[in-house]
Order: sequence, then structure tokens, then C-alpha cells
Amino acid sequence: MFKELYPGYRKEEIAKCVKNASKFIEDKQRKDGSWFGTWGICFTYGTFFGVKGLIASGRTYENSTSLRKACNFLLSKQLSTGGWGETYLSCESEAYVEATGPHAVNTALAMLALIYAGQVYLFLVHSS
Repeated sequence: MFKELYPGYRKEEIAKCVKNASKFIEDKQRKDGSWFGTWGICFTYGTFFGVKGLIASGRTYENSTSLRKACNFLLSKQLSTGGWGETYLSCESEAYVEATGPHAVNTALAMLALIYAGQVYLFLVHSS
């Protein structure tokens, strides 16, 4: 939004900052496509914010391996009910621990990440 309002303001410095920030986000991504979230429940939360950050930096599903890996990770964790459920034990073990059923917050974060990545149709195909 700032870029649209002030397109010429410190353009090179801002571009460098965005490039460095997106590289940092990509470097923190795990091999499975997730990001570890240190506040919310855990990988679903972290992956949502990783996707959101890359989208804000100008990445798209088409031009970003990281976004494609993130979407694949989320879809791999989708439950047979169509939702997502992750337990707090993921934070303790630093490995994804599936909940016994879907959680509204996990489902919302996963769906929003797919929507931001422009891949909501993957959810629809995967869940049918």
C-alpha cells in the first residue's frame, strides 16, 4: 500500500529491504514447505505468515517455489473432514502433530494462506 501511495520514495532502499526480507523468509522455510511458528499453534500458524510475507514481497504461486511448497505442505495436512487440526504439541516437539479433529483457527489460517497464494481451487479439488 505504501508503495502505491509513494512510488518514488526511497525506492532503491525499500526494494533492497523487501528483497532481504523475502530472502530471510525463504531461508527460514523448512524442507517440507512449512515455517515453525513460535507463538500460535505452530506450523499452520507459521506457514500462514510465511505465505503472507512472500505475497507482500511480490511473490506469486507461479514464480515462487517457496509458495508452491507451502501450499503443498498445507494440503498434505488437510484432514479427511476438509479442515485442518494441529495440536500445541507441535510447539514442544518442533514436529507437526495432528489433532484428533479439525480446529476452526487452523482451518482458517490454512484456507487464508491458500487464498492469498491464489490456490483456493487446490483446496476444493483436494477436499472433494
